[in-house]
Amino acid sequence: MSLRESFFDAIDAHLNASITMFSELRLSDLDIENQDIIFRFTPSPPGQRYFDRSRLKDFSFQIIVQHESRLTAMNTIEDITESLELSNGELVPDDGSFSLVGCEIYTEPTEIGKTDKNLFMWSAMFQAELSKN
Repeated sequence: MSLRESFFDAIDAHLNASITMFSELRLSDLDIENQDIIFRFTPSPPGQRYFDRSRLKDFSFQIIVQHESRLTAMNTIEDITESLELSNGELVPDDGSFSLVGCEIYTEPTEIGKTDKNLFMWSAMFQAELSKN
């Protein structure tokens, strides 16, 4: 399993244990027809490299929530945002492939718009720093 897959699985497990969501978190394209919650990796800077050749990995990612109720979409992305403000060791992958240094929001939740299917879309973006084990 790749480090990105392991990171997504750990985020998914953490959110499922922490909050109630109206849909499962998917690593996929947005389903434009239905209510949905998706996770997408976004471009990120290279991580820090140290003299001992170890390296921290930076992962930037976006979560998009889409629901027929503006209030449900807004509250869900707010709950996700609060749940993903994590510090050292608060996110543990099942496969032990990384140690979390930190995860924080870098773009506050915002409404993207309303789809042709009358679904409200909200988004937030995050930055995580990992130490590969």
